[in-house]
Amino acid sequence: MIIKLDRYRAVNTDHIVSAKIDTYGDTYLDVALMTGEKIRVGHTPHCYDGVDVYKLFDRITAAQE
Repeated sequence: MIIKLDRYRAVNTDHIVSAKIDTYGDTYLDVALMTGEKIRVGHTPHCYDGVDVYKLFDRITAAQE
């Protein structure tokens, strides 16, 4: 399943190795892929076209089941 991470990035959930929410300072979702690439998505639900990383994290974990 392909999940849209933010406005310009989407990933295949089969390629996700790990995902964690970093709440130190600003809130981010850190996603590590099989290729070694690490993607950091900022929590901006209040912005137009912003991302709620908590909902995104739930979608990623649900897709892994």
